[in-house]
Amino acid sequence: MKKAEELLLHIGQEKTGTTSLQWALKQKAHVLRERGILLPDMPPETGNAVLLAHSLFGHTEVSKGREIWLKMDRTEILRAADRAWQDILETVASDTPKSILISSEVLFRPMSKAVITSANQQIDQVAETSRIIAYLRAPDSHYLSNLQQALKGLSTASQPSRTSARDTLLPLIKNWNGPVSLNVFDRKTLNGGDIISDFVKKYLPALDPAEINHRNFEINTTHSTEAMAILHDLTTHTLEWRFDPRALAVEVFKADRRLEQPTPPKLRDATNAALLNWRAPDLFWMRDTQGITFPGIDYGAIDENDFDGAHLEFDRIETICTVNPARKAELFRRAARRARLPQKLRQLLYKY
Repeated sequence: MKKAEELLLHIGQEKTGTTSLQWALKQKAHVLRERGILLPDMPPETGNAVLLAHSLFGHTEVSKGREIWLKMDRTEILRAADRAWQDILETVASDTPKSILISSEVLFRPMSKAVITSANQQIDQVAETSRIIAYLRAPDSHYLSNLQQALKGLSTASQPSRTSARDTLLPLIKNWNGPVSLNVFDRKTLNGGDIISDFVKKYLPALDPAEINHRNFEINTTHSTEAMAILHDLTTHTLEWRFDPRALAVEVFKADRRLEQPTPPKLRDATNAALLNWRAPDLFWMRDTQGITFPGIDYGAIDENDFDGAHLEFDRIETICTVNPARKAELFRRAARRARLPQKLRQLLYKY
């Protein structure tokens, strides 16, 4: 039976530039193929192999959001997942690539030994060896990035468990047939300062990082704390708004890019200390067993037994981050002025 030499399974973590990496590699899928690297072609168009999570790891649950994202219902998703895996089997049998690359942050989740064993057996059909790759982000920036992502959809973010990283990674480390490579997601530690250069340099040696176009792929899209505060007020109904809330959100993002002196998101010291104490079991496990530490964290100041949850409970963004009230008011004024207009008129304004 023909097999690739290796299968690389990139599992995120979410909010570690995974989509940026997928987009960049997808644009160069033909170059990868010329170098013997198979990047499976499947929806969504970013190159995110979310379908294979259902086939390889038996993820039978399908959220409504995923159905909308993939533009398929649950039955279609599960059927497409099986087809996606069959396509890989057939490609390897007919035109054996040297490497297979699968990337999806939906794989960063706790899994049982039985599920991992089953995945090992399937992957053994197509590759001699396999490696899991994960990038990990510090709790403060990860928390803020998740919060921003939630606010974009006019919802609120939930706090991860104290051991979410350990619960996800330890079963893989114990039961995966190949190595599990962990990396710190931080500009100070990534080769070239971004995940695209770092991933290519470490795991795709047949490819030169200079061959990948980085210009359109940001390590993270950040909005000001003023924008976050408006969206949070809108989401929690603190802000009185009688028009389309999504129209306001869109206009807030647009105005935020144009308005000067944005306040970068940063947790207040007391909030950050509480968050680090809350995530201490994960932080110490990553440091003591995996050698993973995050720049800027004073591990000696962390006390997992001194956790004050009140610092992570907030009614307004102003409670956990510094917000410029004058800029927030001006940002709302500019965004609201356009968001009150009919959609067709807004579209004309964008056009002209």
